[in-house]
Amino acid sequence: MKYIFSMLLLLLTATVTVNAQPAMYTVQGKHNVLHLIGTVHMLQSTDALPENFSKAYADASQLLMEVDTSAMDPMALQELMLTAGMLPEDETLESYVGAATYIKVKSAAKEAGLGMDMLDHMRPWLAALTLEEVIFAKMGFDPNSGIEMQLTKRAAQDHKVISGLETMNEQISLFANLNKKTELEYLTNTLEELGTLRNDLNELVNAWRRGDESKLSSLLQKEMAGHEQFYDVLIYQRNKRWINQLTNLLENGDDNYLVAVGALHLVGDNGVVALLRKAGYKVSRD
Repeated sequence: MKYIFSMLLLLLTATVTVNAQPAMYTVQGKHNVLHLIGTVHMLQSTDALPENFSKAYADASQLLMEVDTSAMDPMALQELMLTAGMLPEDETLESYVGAATYIKVKSAAKEAGLGMDMLDHMRPWLAALTLEEVIFAKMGFDPNSGIEMQLTKRAAQDHKVISGLETMNEQISLFANLNKKTELEYLTNTLEELGTLRNDLNELVNAWRRGDESKLSSLLQKEMAGHEQFYDVLIYQRNKRWINQLTNLLENGDDNYLVAVGALHLVGDNGVVALLRKAGYKVSRD
């Protein structure tokens, strides 16, 4: 549950690089630079940190991620998730989503090897995330091999400062505060896509590895169709909040930073890259 956005943050707007590495940008500040990378939170155990990410890490004095995972207390995180993601005692998932959707949840849970006693008292958003995370794990994707964990381990060894753009409580609140209509749409959309999840995820991760942002952008547009409100809350509104923090570092900071955020946040007219350019900063694709 450390990576509640693992199903969302696999996506990265440009061309395929000659060296076939994930996309990376450099943003020029007054007295420093920000190296901006799009991350994948879950990878295969054999996936090493990309070479261009390693070079940017070496140039940076500080590491800035969506959340400072090194400061997490697993027990406190579990309590936070359960507090936000469980239904009231007098309500069940079936009563919340209706019989037809509940039957689909049971079928998906059986295929994933999950008992319904685990899901019956979860809110739809947490049930959807739980199903996806279990299926990702069965496919061999591991959060401990994700880009954030690799960077966090390296930064801890090198005694580099690690900080976060937001807290885990803020991230969880994004799901917990979804209105019922959007939350139910998220669950039903997840259930509809489980059958093609393996192919879809492999396609996304392979495009990310190649730095093929054009492909990833087109896949994102397809994924967003009909779910604009959900993505606006979880992606674009957060991008706008982050820009204030990033511009402060660019105007007032002296240290070089490696900024690692879910790759989906870099996409399109409302992505972090475009917003920084609109704010007048020079952003170059490395």
